[in-house]
Amino acid sequence: MSLAENAAPAARAQAYRRASGCPDVVVKDKVGRHRYVAFVVTPPVDKARLAAALKNAPGPDRPWLVAYDGGRGLVGCGHIAKEETIAFLNGLRIGDARLRTTGTSGTIRKAREKFLPPTRRSREPPK
Repeated sequence: MSLAENAAPAARAQAYRRASGCPDVVVKDKVGRHRYVAFVVTPPVDKARLAAALKNAPGPDRPWLVAYDGGRGLVGCGHIAKEETIAFLNGLRIGDARLRTTGTSGTIRKAREKFLPPTRRSREPPK
């Protein structure tokens, strides 16, 4: 018996990867990572007008609207295009309304917890 056959399953997998030439970790860049940028709109605008304004973003990796409640929201983008998305949002004007970014997160859940706390009208129970 070889050393790889006597070893624990994790060690056997590692030995197999070394022998087969497979990488030890999976690179998620091929699939794509996302970032979620929170923003505030003053004065509030309609969701349709905001979505239409986001479609005018430059570049192939356009931001998309994840959540919007009339005055605050989340926009998703690729992790490589995060800085361009923030610059685009901070410069965006919709009539008299202006967008201001408030933060960035790697998950929708944490972005909502940190930047979009539930309002009094929300149905979410307090923690």
